[in-house]
Amino acid sequence: MWKNSDLQQRHAFRFTYPQRTIQIANQEIDVYQANPNHIKNLLALEREVYGETPWEKSAFLHEFTSSLPHLYLCVFANEQLVGFSGVRVFRQDGHVTNIIVSPSYQNSGIGTLMMQELERFSRQQTCVSMSLEVRKSNLDAQRFYRKLQFTTTLVKPNYYEREDALEMRKWL
Repeated sequence: MWKNSDLQQRHAFRFTYPQRTIQIANQEIDVYQANPNHIKNLLALEREVYGETPWEKSAFLHEFTSSLPHLYLCVFANEQLVGFSGVRVFRQDGHVTNIIVSPSYQNSGIGTLMMQELERFSRQQTCVSMSLEVRKSNLDAQRFYRKLQFTTTLVKPNYYEREDALEMRKWL
């Protein structure tokens, strides 16, 4: 008889991202493929940036064991989690589910690096586009995505409880 965790592992998408050490802004950072052992740190980073945890432990577990192609990355500086991002492939779209950078590391190039890695993965999965949602009030994030050639495709009313989201897309 299969245990639930056995079934999840048996049907999970398998992809191995090679750990990398990269020099950014005169500092070495380590980029790892995220796994369930990182969830506690991911939740803490969410609280640091958002003051809450938009995703709970179960959401991360679901994503890490999904049968859909996906890549979730953690970025560490001095052994501290400073960034996290994720993309899930559905049909021919790489949907960016998360991108978060610690406030003390924003504008250092870490967000751009993570988005480039998610795009590379999406292209390897033969995606023709990438998409994401962003709060209508988050003008800094919108500027960042536009710099990476994403354009607004539609408004999703009340996507974030009482706040609208912009869906943005980039054609690959």
